[in-house]
Amino acid sequence: AQYPRMKVILDSCLSAGKSSRDVKKVPILKELKKYDCEGKYSTAAPRDLALEAVEDVKEMVIRPAVEKCVMKLKAQDNSERIILFKSRVDDMMKRGDNYEKADSEMVKKLTHETIMKLRDGCNVDVEEILLKMNEKDTM
Repeated sequence: AQYPRMKVILDSCLSAGKSSRDVKKVPILKELKKYDCEGKYSTAAPRDLALEAVEDVKEMVIRPAVEKCVMKLKAQDNSERIILFKSRVDDMMKRGDNYEKADSEMVKKLTHETIMKLRDGCNVDVEEILLKMNEKDTM
C-alpha cells in the first residue's frame, strides 16, 4: 500500500516542479526571464519582483498541487469503501425489479454523490443511502 501512496506524492511533486517554471501557469515568470542571462554585465532581478514571483508560484502552483495530492491520497484511502459501496449497489440493482427510468436516475445520482463524498474523505452513512435506494425497489 505504501508504493502507490509514494507514487502519488512523487508525481505531485514532479508536476508542481515543472509547473513552477511554466510561464503559462505563472505569468510573472515572463518578467523574470528578462534577468535570466549570465555574464559579466547581467543584472539580477529586483528583489520585490523575485519575492512576488515566489508568492505567485506558491499560490498558483504549489498550494493547488498539494490540495490535489491530498485529494488523491484520500481517494486511495477510501477506495475499498467505494468499491464495496458500488458492489452493494450493483447487487441491489440485480436483485430488484426492473427500475423505471426515474428510479434508475435517482440511484445513479445517489451513487455518484456518495462516491464523490467518499473520495473526499467525508463520513458517509452508506447504509442509510442504500436504504433510500432500496425503498424505491420495494414500491
